Amino acid sequence: MQANSGYAAGQLGKALKAVESHADLAVRERAMAKAGQWRAVLQGMAAGAFEVGSRQPAKGVPVWATPEVVTGGFVTGNLLAGGPMLEHEQAILKALELAPDSGRAIINEFFLSVHGLTMLSEWLWNGRYEITVPEEGALLVVVWLMQQDQPDAAAKVLHEISPFFDRLRFYPVPSDKARSSSAEVSVQTTGELVTALNGMSEHKGYMVQREMITVWIPMMDRLVGLVLETVQGEAPDLARGGDGLPVPVNADGRFPVVGGWPLQSIPQRWETRVSELLEDYEVLRRAHQKCAKPDRRDDNFYQLRELLRRALPDIGNLPRRELGLIRLIVARYLAKHGQPGSAQRLRLRREQAQSVALSLHSDLAKVIARRLADFPQDAGLTDTSSLMAPVTPEELPDVVQGSSLPESIVWKVGRARCDTLDNLVSKRVLTSGDSLALVLPKVTAEIHAAEIKDDALRRVQADVYRAFRKRRSLLLLNLESQIRIEELPWVAVIEPWRSKTEDTRQAAVSALRDIASTALTAFPQAILPNRLVREFSGLARQAGLDLPLVEEIASDIFMGEFGPKFLHAAKAAAGELQGTLYHFYYNADFDNVLAMEVPSPETARRSWWNLAMGTSQDPFSQLCWKRAKIDNSKAGHPAANGMVIEQQQILTTQNLSVLIETLNLPVDREAAAIRCWLWIIRRLRQRSGNHHARLIMVKNAAYAWRQMIYFLSGLTQNAQREFLYRAGLFLSFEPNSLQEVLQPLIAGLQRAMKGQCPESPPDSHLLLGWTTGRHWLIGRIIAETERQKTE
Repeated sequence: MQANSGYAAGQLGKALKAVESHADLAVRERAMAKAGQWRAVLQGMAAGAFEVGSRQPAKGVPVWATPEVVTGGFVTGNLLAGGPMLEHEQAILKALELAPDSGRAIINEFFLSVHGLTMLSEWLWNGRYEITVPEEGALLVVVWLMQQDQPDAAAKVLHEISPFFDRLRFYPVPSDKARSSSAEVSVQTTGELVTALNGMSEHKGYMVQREMITVWIPMMDRLVGLVLETVQGEAPDLARGGDGLPVPVNADGRFPVVGGWPLQSIPQRWETRVSELLEDYEVLRRAHQKCAKPDRRDDNFYQLRELLRRALPDIGNLPRRELGLIRLIVARYLAKHGQPGSAQRLRLRREQAQSVALSLHSDLAKVIARRLADFPQDAGLTDTSSLMAPVTPEELPDVVQGSSLPESIVWKVGRARCDTLDNLVSKRVLTSGDSLALVLPKVTAEIHAAEIKDDALRRVQADVYRAFRKRRSLLLLNLESQIRIEELPWVAVIEPWRSKTEDTRQAAVSALRDIASTALTAFPQAILPNRLVREFSGLARQAGLDLPLVEEIASDIFMGEFGPKFLHAAKAAAGELQGTLYHFYYNADFDNVLAMEVPSPETARRSWWNLAMGTSQDPFSQLCWKRAKIDNSKAGHPAANGMVIEQQQILTTQNLSVLIETLNLPVDREAAAIRCWLWIIRRLRQRSGNHHARLIMVKNAAYAWRQMIYFLSGLTQNAQREFLYRAGLFLSFEPNSLQEVLQPLIAGLQRAMKGQCPESPPDSHLLLGWTTGRHWLIGRIIAETERQKTE
């Protein structure tokens, strides 16, 4: 089976559409870059230059070379340690008095000279370097091996990497200071924060409102004021009742108007002043285009401008109907805004001005970015108190003295502050398992390298590990596995210098327990993302634990079979959950799972399977296909694959049993279940008319529901009944339409608690996330939405 180029072509089409049509220049520029990447993907696939789906996709390029990977795991053919010469490389060439286009091979060879080895040795021991991609640590390891009188080991690494001296950089980026090994981490560096602050834009709705209040309302006031100069008698007004309020429209659907008529007495130079105002409008409109209201044909501002524009050549011959329309527009405007100079008008304009008087968030953000100029740009912030001080008039002239910074800027600054993982989660800087996984390598790298006693080598290994964890996963077919860090030649060669002790093992165990507990407590509604699972697997190996942690499989690349570790995980779940609420709710085949024999690595090699019949030689995979109950005509469709994968997730609990039961994690199951339920309510409260968005919503809600059922299964029956009561109480505060949508879920859970099948339509339903037909939950959501429209 091979990857289809249709997906890549579709992504290229989306990027090109954004390039052509998106209003934001920055978005168009990013789309242009994406389009270039997808062109490279398609060209490489068409030319046979690389094989998408293989762990070694580019011909002639070893698996350890870090590829450029785009959405879906497709490679572009570019290597992240290659590409154009970087600034520090240009500086090295200049110091060597070589031409800027001399090439990368000369720099790699320079670092093997006496002068170059001396430079690398200094970096190695003072730590003043950065490793942004794993390859940049290779020559540092070579130098260390030579210093340890290990020429054969150094030669082994050079034999692997030297054929690529002309393409890849195997030397680090020089730095002004050594990297800190603190346990505190930040989501962003100071430099990344500065970029984010300088790129901050205002909310479109606020900018529209600001333009309307500061530009167009004053112009409408001027226009109405000119019309009032021509009125004889009282100004036009809407007829009012005894309560002082305008009377409703009459039988003809018109507002009764009282007062004088406009354009009856034309002051001197009045036509000239109107012409000048209309010209001012054209100038301002070219400069201010965020607000669309001035160009709306049904708006009073547009209609009054156009009526006066047409009337200017011959004011006296304006038709009575159009004169009446001008009178009505002015009457309605004055009724809403008040007479010029009136207390109503002054109060309204003052309130409007105050609502947009505060400095723009984007301007405030740029001030904070300037405050960060003297901070180290390649690390996080240790103290942000000085940054959070109110902006002064010296920094921003139109700022309101003493006003605090907006929450959006405070949150951005918090992302660059160094803190512990627990604090970053509790402060909601880390808001998901994915965001936790992004910063986790900064912590686990030190644990991974702790087995190395030599300080210099340990630092190199930690930096290589961090860089390696940034590597994006490839799209892999035929049950191939992602490359592991031990496959890097400059990592494999230092294995003899690793010393596994009880202290390093316990450190890995402790870190795994703490981080897993944090993730499952903070984000109990979501399955662990693959990036986080890989971090946990690495910690487990270092701890000497054989944990069958499983990744989430994409439905569009599912090959029909699951590897042996999935059966291992299912056995762990069966041992914990047999006879529990989870068992009854999902009718889980735990007896069958426990009776299955885990295949040996030799017999676990993938065999060809019949896609049309959905068969496999693997008993566990067969069981998942059987439970999915897929129509043969749908076999192989991504939705059908999703149904099979979901059954695997049910039987394995997608890592919950393996982590919580095996590690005895201190997760408050009752609190976790409540958080899952509240998340489901919030998620289903967000209605969307987009079909794909509804599918994603239902899938994620079903996954959160499964996590909730798991946590409930560890509680006593009394605690489960108490949860049902509280869940109903929370739901009672929601709109009736949402209560109607979710009631079958509650009913199904109640039936499962009694040992009954939860699926009993239409009053009770089992919640699964995938189906090849119309999902019952989407049907109820649509029905309730339509019912609300008719009420």
